[in-house]
Amino acid sequence: KQDPRLGRRAAAQPWVLFMPVDVPLVPEEWLRRWAEAVLAMDGVMASNLYYGRDQPAFCMLRRECLGRFSEALEAGERRLGMLLERASEGLLWVYDLEGLYGKFPEANERWFANVNTPKDLAEAEAWARESRLGR
Repeated sequence: KQDPRLGRRAAAQPWVLFMPVDVPLVPEEWLRRWAEAVLAMDGVMASNLYYGRDQPAFCMLRRECLGRFSEALEAGERRLGMLLERASEGLLWVYDLEGLYGKFPEANERWFANVNTPKDLAEAEAWARESRLGR
């Protein structure tokens, strides 16, 4: 059985990015801009996305925070927002997609939709094809 802490312990770079695997429609460009903005800031220890509400499953942590993150996780904390706050000792920066890019058309809220079933995947793929053709 693999140790679930292995990924956190194996971090070789100064920053570690976490994102959910069941949200495949978030534009790569947004993620790139977010990562660049975080890396350009001094004093930030952690960051997560905001789009209509906090999206803490999309987070970046400095490697030095991983020990505190693991401690809180092993102590039973499961709320991502609390894990990030504890790990970053209050030096958390929230990247506000709405504030930076304005309110998106309602259809774009699908970018953060969970894709967990074959039906969800088929619908997401169809929507992605249609949205690309409509550009």
